[in-house]
Amino acid sequence: MQHPHPTLIPAPLPRRHKRRSPLLTLLHHTAWGGDAPRLTAFHSDEIRWAVATGLGPLLFEAVRHDPQARHSVHWPLLQSVALTERVFAADRAEALSALVDACAPRLRTPLTLLKGISISEQHYPAAYLRPMRDLDVLVVPQDIPVVEAVLTGLGYEPDGAQPPTYYRRHHHIKPFYHRRLDLWVEVHHSLFPLRRRTGQDPLFARAHVAAQLRQGTLHGRAVSRLSEELQLVYTAVHWTEHCEPDGGVLALLDIIYLVKNSARTLAWEQILSWLERSAAAPAVYLVLSYLASRQLIALSSLVLERLALLQHTLGRAGLAALHRLIDRYFVDGRPFGRLWTARNLEIVWRTLLSAKPYWRNTLQTPWNLLFGRTQIFYDPL
Repeated sequence: MQHPHPTLIPAPLPRRHKRRSPLLTLLHHTAWGGDAPRLTAFHSDEIRWAVATGLGPLLFEAVRHDPQARHSVHWPLLQSVALTERVFAADRAEALSALVDACAPRLRTPLTLLKGISISEQHYPAAYLRPMRDLDVLVVPQDIPVVEAVLTGLGYEPDGAQPPTYYRRHHHIKPFYHRRLDLWVEVHHSLFPLRRRTGQDPLFARAHVAAQLRQGTLHGRAVSRLSEELQLVYTAVHWTEHCEPDGGVLALLDIIYLVKNSARTLAWEQILSWLERSAAAPAVYLVLSYLASRQLIALSSLVLERLALLQHTLGRAGLAALHRLIDRYFVDGRPFGRLWTARNLEIVWRTLLSAKPYWRNTLQTPWNLLFGRTQIFYDPL
């Protein structure tokens, strides 16, 4: 059965919030356009969080035509952030172009762009709206020595906190860092480490990933990207594996732009077929259900219903709890306290997403909180 494509009609934000979250309103404006938010709608701590979590350029772009914005004490900060990110984006594009040019004649296949650098160049209205200080690329294992040599020639140095033995079982080699550019490059040979369920999932096996590579361009240069379908799934899974509120909203923004620009061409039936008996299903369900419930993407209810049935990790209570945590700590940037700490957030996050039946995850959550215990999130298959 083919699901109908979503109808792209802007929807209002949920009315159950006593005060609409300004940052949620900002994301809603990004997704649908319409009236831009006023800078006066943001509290000082909300503006600081927007900058800290990577939404500063997006906020600047949204309020720049607000006649009162220039009188705000926060205007110089937003201007500075926007200008800085423009400079970084230009340097990043130049550095990536140099890397692609140097690798092109020596690689078996074009360099594959991953994550933020791929989506920002393809789907964002301007690359500077997606802050990042690293470039993620994918190559076949045989080409790793070639890319290492190219990076060294371009002035990058291997610089990772982990010992060399750590990377023997990892999905990318030791990161390379360019001190003058303040830029990292991670060279991947797989999408996830083999020691994790996702790393052993056929969906992310090298053969399947290779079949999902699509030829594209970057500033006139030949590159590869994951198909839109695999890019969406990969972004969602990678995001849920890292319970990091600081900067964590950027992956959600990536998916908002990806779905917004590809809504009429995304093969939802293919995505759903991939997720049958896949370790990726709970992550995709969490991310898409959150974005749809906050009216940040348009998605057929049939897709969400199928997603719910394809996974057994998240029940209604667990899903609602994780949605609230995303609102409070990823989007709104609420501060942690003595009782509710970043550690407790991680415990709840990993327990509710552990690879066990939802009823067991729900019952296990208070026990793990009481004893400060984190469930093994990435159980082997």
